[in-house]
Amino acid sequence: MGVDRIYSAPPSFKGMLQSIGYSVKCFDFAMDLFNFSGRDIEKFSSLQNYFSVKSLELSPEDTAIIDRLREHIINTVVSTPTKYVGFTVFSYFTQKFLTELMLRFKELGITDKIVLGGRGLSTLSYDTVDEFIKLTDEERKIDFVDLLKQRGLLKHAIIGDGENALVEFLQNNTIDGRQHKVEKLVFNWPDYEDYNIDDYMWPADIPTLYVTGSTGCVRSCDFCDVAKQFGKYKFKGGRELAEELIHLQERYGINKFVLNDSLSNGGMKPFREYLNRLIEHNRTAAVPIAWSGQYICRDLRYLDDVDGYYRTLKDSGAQGLTIGAESGSNHVLDCMDKKTTVEALFFELENFRKYGLTCQLLTFTGHWSERHEDFVDHCRMYVNIMPYVRAGVISAVQLGMVFQLLPGTPAYDNLNMIKSKISNDIWIARNNRGNTFRVRLKRRLIVSRLCQLLKLGIDIEESQNLQLHSETIKHYGSSMNDFFVRHAQGDSSQFDAIADAETFINSVLNYKDTVDLQLQVEANSANGDPNLVVQINDHVLYSQELAAGTHDIVLSVPCDLLTAHNRLSIAMTNKGPDDTEVDVHGNIIRDKNIIVTGLTVDSCDLVNDVEFFYSKFYYLKDGVRSSASPGLWFNQELCLDFDLPFVQWYANTSYKNVGNDLSDMYHQQTNGLFTVNEYYNRITDQIAQLII
Repeated sequence: MGVDRIYSAPPSFKGMLQSIGYSVKCFDFAMDLFNFSGRDIEKFSSLQNYFSVKSLELSPEDTAIIDRLREHIINTVVSTPTKYVGFTVFSYFTQKFLTELMLRFKELGITDKIVLGGRGLSTLSYDTVDEFIKLTDEERKIDFVDLLKQRGLLKHAIIGDGENALVEFLQNNTIDGRQHKVEKLVFNWPDYEDYNIDDYMWPADIPTLYVTGSTGCVRSCDFCDVAKQFGKYKFKGGRELAEELIHLQERYGINKFVLNDSLSNGGMKPFREYLNRLIEHNRTAAVPIAWSGQYICRDLRYLDDVDGYYRTLKDSGAQGLTIGAESGSNHVLDCMDKKTTVEALFFELENFRKYGLTCQLLTFTGHWSERHEDFVDHCRMYVNIMPYVRAGVISAVQLGMVFQLLPGTPAYDNLNMIKSKISNDIWIARNNRGNTFRVRLKRRLIVSRLCQLLKLGIDIEESQNLQLHSETIKHYGSSMNDFFVRHAQGDSSQFDAIADAETFINSVLNYKDTVDLQLQVEANSANGDPNLVVQINDHVLYSQELAAGTHDIVLSVPCDLLTAHNRLSIAMTNKGPDDTEVDVHGNIIRDKNIIVTGLTVDSCDLVNDVEFFYSKFYYLKDGVRSSASPGLWFNQELCLDFDLPFVQWYANTSYKNVGNDLSDMYHQQTNGLFTVNEYYNRITDQIAQLII
């Protein structure tokens, strides 16, 4: 686990339990590991591989650190004067080390002291567990919690929501194995007194606390198990949630918060109450509260007072919202029951740009309904979001794992699916048999390469995602061949419509048959109106005298009129020697000119990309080039030379909001085996092992 946050469950339990008379102490063993690593973030990150990789060979130095952590945890459990010790099994990545610890606890005879909770209990045992417990075929089919109980390593476990269940357990010293659910989110505020907030490696050095405002979801997307995990959507009152943030700010001096919720805007009435209370607070606070969270993309195109809604969102301190875009195909969105559209997403992004809001996007490839034409649409979505990345609206794009058929999701129970018990990656849809794992993974590699070419700020987990896919082929390649040969009913050539990845990517980058311009200008008149001429190469797109005032000009140029290299020209052509009027002191009182206040080309905002504008635009007068500014005061041209496709050219020419490749940064921090590009090549070779 990371040291860039304080995981909110332990302090939340502490605040709740202390309010009814229990004594509670919180520990963050990840922070202990960080300290044992000399607070070296690269060393700490590389050691994380021990917990998620089976039979990983460590250096003597790293082995000593892991041994020290293990003994520290055991000594803490043994020596702390408490009746029970609870561990959070955060995900299946936690299972390996926990299994090792539980074996030690059994040796020490303190199994009854341990209570486990967390979502990692309710998943199948990860293969790393096999390093300490040799799993039988039957044990590989049961949840991790049941494995521990069968092996006599665990007595107490809380499945599902822990708040009320934990109180029940402490009162009765026993708990049943059912899925526990909280009906109302009414609990005391969390207590962070056991944490040294300054010790954490906060992103951008800004301490951030996580707060829960709701559980569950108002949607039932077929790839998601939130409905099974949390049941019916439940939420705190909007004003009460805002008051919790205000309390935590005042008590701990924290000004930034993240909502843990599956979605922050599930109920629009409490959401607006929450926004309005934060606006009230921020108007008078010495430091305003900023917040982020999961944010569902609703179709707001027909909402009354759209501007008022986005202004409220901005004024509340919202920033860095996480939006599940998922797919660029409306067909796929409909099949996954997403209840939104691609058009709604771009309407949202455009309003985020207008009001200075920011977000990151979640996407994935290979949904069971995805056909070739849907994948084409999906790739085009990445091309179309690039301008919003450069504009700073989108800070990162998560490409996700290839779609897996996970127990607990509606897709898993879809009668259309043919499933294998061997792996969540081995499945096929009866009505889309061409969507084999080979095809899905090939598409996923194409998405990775496309987003790198567009410099989209790939999420830091990209190299890890590709690593896991590589391991999947390594372990299950033979089983995949057996399954898909049996169920796909055909040879691979009839399914794989992409013969060459690079050719396909090039077709996606060139999919638009027009170059679209939106030009905003301010015209000033003297002795007549200025004449504006816009052309690309020798093609005049617009020529007209402009009355004094502002003008919005929308132009579309067919790409078949253009070449690989082109020149955009914006010119004033009719200024005379008497068109600048001055007073007796030489001050200009009236002038004929045109000021360019805005210019987007294929949605790329060029004027507000200041560095790009001043480095790439130039004046041209009588064949002589000179430095440019966003205005025409003489009979001159404001020019830009560009290549097609424009979006790719701009993506690789502009440096606005382009940092280091986040995935390769992650690789460097974790000392990973391969970079994204190296995994791309490795998996490309592995795909050849798959028949279909």
